[in-house]
Amino acid sequence: MGSEAESFFALSPYACLLLRFDCRIMRVNVAYEELLGYAVAEVVDHNFYEFIHPDDHRTVNKLEQRLSQRSCVQYMDVRARAKSGHYIWLRFKCISKVEEKKIFAYVISQGIPVGIENEQQHDSWEERFAILSNATSSLIALCSLHDNRFLEVNNRFLQVTGYERSEVIGKNGEEIGLLRDGEKLADCYEAIQTKGTFHNLEMDFYTKKSEKRIGLFAGEIVYHQDQFCLLMVCTDITEQQLMKQEMLRLDRLHLVGQMAAGIGHEIRNPMTTVRGYLQMLSVRPEYGMHQRIFTTMIGELDRANQILCEFLSMARQPDGAHIDTDLREVIDSLVPLMQATALMQNKQIVTKLHDVAAIQGDPKEVRQLLLNLVQNGLDAMEAGGVLTITLKQEHNQTLLSVADQGPGIPAHILERIGTPFLTTKENGVGIGLTICYGIAARHQATIDVSSSPRGTTFHVAFPVHANESTTDHQEAAYPFFPPFSEKSTDFSEHFSYASHKLTEVLK
Repeated sequence: MGSEAESFFALSPYACLLLRFDCRIMRVNVAYEELLGYAVAEVVDHNFYEFIHPDDHRTVNKLEQRLSQRSCVQYMDVRARAKSGHYIWLRFKCISKVEEKKIFAYVISQGIPVGIENEQQHDSWEERFAILSNATSSLIALCSLHDNRFLEVNNRFLQVTGYERSEVIGKNGEEIGLLRDGEKLADCYEAIQTKGTFHNLEMDFYTKKSEKRIGLFAGEIVYHQDQFCLLMVCTDITEQQLMKQEMLRLDRLHLVGQMAAGIGHEIRNPMTTVRGYLQMLSVRPEYGMHQRIFTTMIGELDRANQILCEFLSMARQPDGAHIDTDLREVIDSLVPLMQATALMQNKQIVTKLHDVAAIQGDPKEVRQLLLNLVQNGLDAMEAGGVLTITLKQEHNQTLLSVADQGPGIPAHILERIGTPFLTTKENGVGIGLTICYGIAARHQATIDVSSSPRGTTFHVAFPVHANESTTDHQEAAYPFFPPFSEKSTDFSEHFSYASHKLTEVLK
């Protein structure tokens, strides 16, 4: 020990001791003797464990292992036995020197000896804690620093988590399933051991019903009931995070809408011109031997146009008033078409349809929503798979479900479902489900997704008494394109019309 360290050790008002890595006491200073009442000869060359409460031996052992592995600073809270027989809570700051195999420790705070605490003070502290903690909207818990078990929680903690007080007190967060993120918990414990505090730690926690919520945690060491404790405060930010995600999703949808308008104006017109010329040239006798090439080029243009149609579908506002719509009739009218598509892929569609109340909606948009969900389900299944469409009434909602027997949706995709351009298909664009969510929103409906390795089910809940919503909208006029038909939104008729007009012009 250097001369400066020697002076600090001897003259420090802090109780100091020097240990070997085997926890044998090498030296103590005068302040340590005065604090615990021992003479130097009564402690030097004795094992440090002899003067520590048996329940705290594990804490010392953990510290010993950490300090023996690398030179570092650690904090330790233990009950030290005074010569009088009382135990005193002491907080040590420990500094190790691996090459010298020594540990220098000094007391930075001390608690009231066990059994001598003033009961009136204790009652006053409990009363103040109860008043303050129950007056806040945050979840507050007081935990033992020794074994992380809950000593006290506030009312808000019980309201949010759904636990009874008797189910929490005496247990730790991992035992009851409240905290499950081992990595974040390790960071929390490390911060407490090294810094004595932590702030703004975002971590998931779970209610008694296993509902996942998001909390912003902070913790501080306090002294209470003869021991050092962790006072932990959690702000429930679940709603804020969900709102943030929804705002990001809406921002992306808004961007997609702007892109769709630009794409429709800048790309569809030259595509129509090209397709018209190809159709005109394909009928000339001198190009008869190239019919296959013309058919391929026109088909690729039609495929590109279909993608543009999906973009425009997201950007276009509903063009008609919502009317009484019978979902069963809508599904029945589409079943032959869907069955034919499924049979071509060696798959099967089963319907379980009950009579339901009519909803206020746009039949065209409802058909598009159903066809998108069915197509996604068919694409997800291997040959021989069965897709089930269910329609039933529950209270004031009409429930439409589409269930496939595919491999399920990965968790990282499921939490972002409905995001534009998100797709697992090799040739997919990733806007079909975005369109479905937009249609559901316009019908005041909700879409829930449940998925497992046995398949995925989309549940669409339509309110029976939705408010009518009418939006006046006029499609932008594009050259060569007639107004949208009431019967179809298929753009093939628009291309035919454009080709016809183009041929007339060329003549």
